Amino acid sequence: MTQEEKLEALADVFDTDAGSLTPETQLDDIGWDSMAMLSVIALVKAKFDKKLPGAVIRSFETVDDILKVME
Repeated sequence: MTQEEKLEALADVFDTDAGSLTPETQLDDIGWDSMAMLSVIALVKAKFDKKLPGAVIRSFETVDDILKVME
């Protein structure tokens, strides 16, 4: 999965345009709440077969933090 495809998947989670997301985008600015956290956990599990512990997901501050676990 390319970075562009990852950003598009995250744009769906945050219900925003993929073009507006960059690795530097602050999650608090785009609706980082419990529902978004659950959606990211499900996305990472479905697409990358990785489990994200709650402590890890709560530590995320930017889109790049999510992209790093999607590698």
